[in-house]
Amino acid sequence: MDAPHSNEIITRFQKFYESYCGDDIETLAQSYPEGGKSLYLDWEDLYRFDHDMAEDYITHPGRMRDYAEQALTGLELPDEEDVLFTDVNVRATNPPVTTEISELSVRHQGNLVAVEGTVVDATNPEPELQEAAFECQRCATLSYVPQRGDFTEPHQCEGCELEGPFNINFDQSEFVTAQTIRIREGPSYDGTPADELEIIFTDDEPTQVYEGEPVRVTGILRFKQKEQDSIRFGKYLDGVTLERGDGLEPTDWGTEYLGIEKSSEKLPGNKELLYEFVGRSRHILNTQELEWEHEVREKIIAPFLHTLGWNVYDSEVSIEHTGDDLDARPDYALLDSEGATAAIIEAKALGKINRDAKHQVRSYMRTFGAEYGLLTTGQRYIIFRAVDDDDPTEVEVADLVLEELLASSVVDVFSRYTIRGAAADSAAWSEELDISEELQKVVKETISDLETEEEGAAFSDIVSDTEYHPDEVEDAVEALLHGGQVYESSDDVLRTI
Repeated sequence: MDAPHSNEIITRFQKFYESYCGDDIETLAQSYPEGGKSLYLDWEDLYRFDHDMAEDYITHPGRMRDYAEQALTGLELPDEEDVLFTDVNVRATNPPVTTEISELSVRHQGNLVAVEGTVVDATNPEPELQEAAFECQRCATLSYVPQRGDFTEPHQCEGCELEGPFNINFDQSEFVTAQTIRIREGPSYDGTPADELEIIFTDDEPTQVYEGEPVRVTGILRFKQKEQDSIRFGKYLDGVTLERGDGLEPTDWGTEYLGIEKSSEKLPGNKELLYEFVGRSRHILNTQELEWEHEVREKIIAPFLHTLGWNVYDSEVSIEHTGDDLDARPDYALLDSEGATAAIIEAKALGKINRDAKHQVRSYMRTFGAEYGLLTTGQRYIIFRAVDDDDPTEVEVADLVLEELLASSVVDVFSRYTIRGAAADSAAWSEELDISEELQKVVKETISDLETEEEGAAFSDIVSDTEYHPDEVEDAVEALLHGGQVYESSDDVLRTI
């Protein structure tokens, strides 16, 4: 664009700020720069102000961002705001369309796009060199070299015109804070791997994010060469804004993000408990730093096993499991009705899943003859299965984040119902307590009659309606729970399965 047209756009941005962003600019001025250097521009507000400018912000975001920042730098602030915006960021939020990661293509290159996904990896914020001031060790002349990707030194000194040597003058160099996160699209229901996307943020965005956290990211789609001299390019986002999922109610995690419609009807099996587990765990992971394995075991894995029907204090769950003359001690072993190890579960602190951790689980499975293994930080759930062929090995069959548990049936392999065999277990339990099938049938029918879509059956109401002694009803309920025919929800009421 020519200079007159550029000046016209800058002036239009200043008028937009006066009409829509007065309070936000005043707040920024009060905390700038220590408290933040970014002004957040709502794309819908810009569209209401000027359709053409808003459309240009989608197709030419880099150029329009430069104009918006120049406009903010030159904006006249009230006299009481003794501040000058010399280094400020304008970050556009709320673009009109959210694009699936798998649908991003060449036609989106250079455009402002919004994507949603679950965080699978995030680096810590670190200083990144934007412009390096190189000091010649012969004549002390400073040469300024912008840094884009690979580290670049001057070809020669601008003073003595010799080829260095050079040292970086850190006081005169320009650094920004940089962070890279990787997000994954929602789970694939046809078995194909979900697409992932790398997002690179610089300066004062984003805040701390965690594995398994659902986010909505706005950024500019870029391409980078996969390998030197290759004609193939990978896609990434030059990150602009990141919106976290903190606003969701715990029971909505996974329903809104993964697109799972939580039916108004009673959910089958322990699905309702799984929703509650995911919501409660997400709250824990977002509000507490689980830096030690024992914290993951106590706050995440034990409730997870309870959700799947296990009693971690029963002999059917072996904690720090071991065997004769064996040094291996997995955190949990789930035993089948014959006492054999059916599954291994190993906890790791956040960010501690690596190749060694995976090898450890595979080794435990081989040592104890377990068919399944689970490696988890509470955020991430990696599931292994032993393949019995000519070359036995333990194959990684799923890599899920917390909310994806709601959409995956693979966790069913760790349920008590699956491993121990509900019918046989129920019969054994009933025989041990001398509970008649007739009593169980009556209690189950009573629970079914009492429960509604909103509420389950309270124990006191079951006793009243059956007219059996409370101890007999309690024993019948225990047998039904062990048999997987009813379950107890978090509000201490019973529902049929």
